[in-house]
Amino acid sequence: PIHKICRYDHSSGHSSKIAIEKLKKAIDPSRARCNSIKTVESGRQCDFLGMTPLHILATTRSDKGNTKYDIELNKLLIKQYPENLITQDKCGALPILYAFWADAPQDIIQLFIDQHQTLFSNHEMNWPGMVETIGRAHYLPGRGASAALKCIKNVLHTHQVAFPQHCVDWENVVTEWAKEDTSRAIERNIPKFHRDAFKYLISFSISKRVKALGVVEWRKQIKDDVNELSWFLCYRKKSTELIYSKLARYEQLDQLREATSLLELALWKCSVDQDTEGECCRDKAKVDVCRIRCG
Repeated sequence: PIHKICRYDHSSGHSSKIAIEKLKKAIDPSRARCNSIKTVESGRQCDFLGMTPLHILATTRSDKGNTKYDIELNKLLIKQYPENLITQDKCGALPILYAFWADAPQDIIQLFIDQHQTLFSNHEMNWPGMVETIGRAHYLPGRGASAALKCIKNVLHTHQVAFPQHCVDWENVVTEWAKEDTSRAIERNIPKFHRDAFKYLISFSISKRVKALGVVEWRKQIKDDVNELSWFLCYRKKSTELIYSKLARYEQLDQLREATSLLELALWKCSVDQDTEGECCRDKAKVDVCRIRCG
């Protein structure tokens, strides 16, 4: 019953306000029928796709332009069934992933983030898994590569800003994806990522390292290479290795440059110290001579 309210009553054009009243009645035993306990417990169950009511609600939007009641519906579900937040469906997807994919309003995305941080602070989300799921969906009817790229950007931004404690070695992850996609090209299989999405993933995975380079020209060169290299499947593995190896070489040169600067600074300081010591000795010698002459 709870699934039905979320799937049909909310998405079939009915007012979200009506859906809220139905949901309140369904989850409140004192307002429901004699079978209310079974109805209430259905909110903790999954359908044949492994989806909870929160999964279903995250995929739908009504009352476009006014998210007030949509937020209230999500709040009701999360309050009554908080475990829905971290329940994966049969595709391994959390409700928040469906919210990203459905281009849900930022207020609803923020609600998911806040509740996850409050209720399940020790639960780490599978960010690479979410990105991969979105990447695979770029060829679905009605959803193009640009929609998938936008969704990937939103997911990665959320990971960076809201969940920085969830550590992910994105370089290693992207390297494995490059190998897999190149193998898919050989086997003539559908790629995990469109080339534009993969190019963005490369840029994201090295963004901190590129920013740390001390030479502006090197940073520019890496960014130009990412934009100019071919990211078609058959070249993806080779292009990825080229970018990472070039960046590593620039980092080594940067360290050498810094070490050289420190050495030059140390030599300069040593020279200054010697000059100062020499002047002191000369001044002392002059004083001694004056004493002799005045003696």
